[in-house]
Amino acid sequence: MTFPSRFFVLLLCILGVPAVAQDIPGSTSKTDAPTLRTASRAQPDNVGLRLRYTQALLRDSRGETHPDKTAAVAAEIQSEWKACIATNPAAVIPLRAMARDAYYARDFDSAIAMGRQALLADPTDAEMATIVVKALVRTRKESEAIDVLIDNFRRQGMPAFAQSQGLISALVTNTKLRELLDAGLSKLVEERPKATLIRLAYAGFLSEVGRYQDAWREFHRAERDGLCDTGSGGRHPFGAVLRDKAPEPEFPGAFAGVDLAGLEKEAADHPDHCGIAVRLARRYELPVTEKLEAAALSVVLDDGQRRAIEKAVAGYGVALTHNPECWPALFRTGELLLILDKPAEAATFLDKAANAFPVYVPAWLDLAVAFARAGDPKRAGEALAAFAARTDVLKGTTQFLDASRFSAPESFKAVADVLAEAAARVPNNALVPAHLALVRFRAGDVEGARAAALLAEKNGLVGRNALPHPALLEVHGIKVPVAASSDR
Repeated sequence: MTFPSRFFVLLLCILGVPAVAQDIPGSTSKTDAPTLRTASRAQPDNVGLRLRYTQALLRDSRGETHPDKTAAVAAEIQSEWKACIATNPAAVIPLRAMARDAYYARDFDSAIAMGRQALLADPTDAEMATIVVKALVRTRKESEAIDVLIDNFRRQGMPAFAQSQGLISALVTNTKLRELLDAGLSKLVEERPKATLIRLAYAGFLSEVGRYQDAWREFHRAERDGLCDTGSGGRHPFGAVLRDKAPEPEFPGAFAGVDLAGLEKEAADHPDHCGIAVRLARRYELPVTEKLEAAALSVVLDDGQRRAIEKAVAGYGVALTHNPECWPALFRTGELLLILDKPAEAATFLDKAANAFPVYVPAWLDLAVAFARAGDPKRAGEALAAFAARTDVLKGTTQFLDASRFSAPESFKAVADVLAEAAARVPNNALVPAHLALVRFRAGDVEGARAAALLAEKNGLVGRNALPHPALLEVHGIKVPVAASSDR
């Protein structure tokens, strides 16, 4: 496949939507390429306008088959991306795009450079870490590759199993990489012995290299410290995968069922098994919580439901006596205490959960709600700033504003002031100003909201299909088209 053809397969946006009629001072609501090119040339330091122009070029080139024309568009987009990065070295959208494109073009040195730069902007970015690792391997820099992988696991705290396992499976075919991975993962487990997903990643590695008894040992230890399927209250599915490869040795608490009676018996037989305690607590709460929207965190409970939630909270408390770092128990306790309308208590647990697993943004959002309901808008703002710095899901801030129970504009202003301070500390960040715009707008500061939304665009935040990002539209009273949403 030629470079331009691959380029468009990788990056081509879906068809655009008609531009909204009202225009935006300092930007534009129009989505046609000529208008966006003119606007971006008038404001060459506005990264968002440049990126919207590239979106328009991609959209308008849909279906183009002439190789010279596709090559010309590809070259212009590359030029725009480079200009964006020169203006704002922390502009993650073009950095990620250029890292991906360079890797698939087999320009591994450029992929490493762009990926590393993206990781400076977001050290927890698993996709960029993966690209850098694979590119380093292709350039025979195995030791550097494993260092990047282990550092990313360390920063994430709880690496996603499917993603980490897929990468580990690809790396272990190389003898040198296999040895480096073994040393790196075993050291990381020693550093964070209670981090169950790090230990699970090590168990996955051991399974890949055929050391099944060692894999079972690490898996059982992770279960003992709280590993489970937190969605269902069942056993983590890796247990079934490993059982297909090798018989499971006997181990206290090695139980695959999800029935209450069975879990209660296991809990009685193995009272120091954190994983069983978590699973039992989850089964107590599920009949009540599985149909609730977690973002609402505000429901009317009948007596039976309240008792079930309280029983689950007590069960998670048992788990935390065995492993104070048990993340599912910390997070679920916090959410359940919010449902029980005990926000100050909830904040204690959610604070620990958010800091233990900082890339899981719902924990920061729930923490912000807890502090708001506890009457502490400053700390609510700090938690919301941590949420805002990690996601372009702007509807999360809207959910916070609705769930906060603030009754006075002064409370929203206090949150906005904290967000403004956070934005000032990282002046190239595109995310925090967008969330700040929504809070200021709710507080009645329309002028300040519009200034923050424009700053977010200037730093590189955009919507889809060449439209402005949703906050910029909202604070100008423009209905946000579905296709404009930057929420993924």
